[in-house]
Amino acid sequence: MNRVTVVSNVFEIPADFLINPVNTVGVMGAGLALACATRYPDILAPYKAHCASQQFHPGEVFLIDRTKLISAPMSSQPNETGDLIEPRWIACVATKQHWKAPSQLEWIQQSVEALDRLIMEVQPQRIALPAIGCGKGGLAWDSVAPLLRDLVRRHPTRQWIVAPGQQQTLAPSPRTRR
Repeated sequence: MNRVTVVSNVFEIPADFLINPVNTVGVMGAGLALACATRYPDILAPYKAHCASQQFHPGEVFLIDRTKLISAPMSSQPNETGDLIEPRWIACVATKQHWKAPSQLEWIQQSVEALDRLIMEVQPQRIALPAIGCGKGGLAWDSVAPLLRDLVRRHPTRQWIVAPGQQQTLAPSPRTRR
């Protein structure tokens, strides 16, 4: 069964897999992307380099394994509950092309499909899932929620960490039929 934990922000509870909505021009200057870059500055250089390669497009995910970054100040020691203090993986999800431009629902769908594959590959236990595309991207939560709900349902053994307002639409319902 899915475990959904509601927090005031996705940084509140340690997660080993953090989803970070970004653009493809290499700027983490506002919203959740800025908060992520401020907390984990070691991700900026690989993110900017990937964007500069012009091989990063909306709808794609660039996964950064922070244990492989020389400059990562990440604590590899678990805390008293056995959790890593900081995320191992940060999934930079290209929800928009330019930071000034809005997100498109098609790109969110493509990102969710890419996240699905990555989650299967790396097998994280705790996933911090923001409402990608809804903040600075400008999309309505009602249009994004079904895509994220399907992602949560496809990975029932994971613990999902979500922001307020997402719980109602992401938590599994016992009456839901597939």
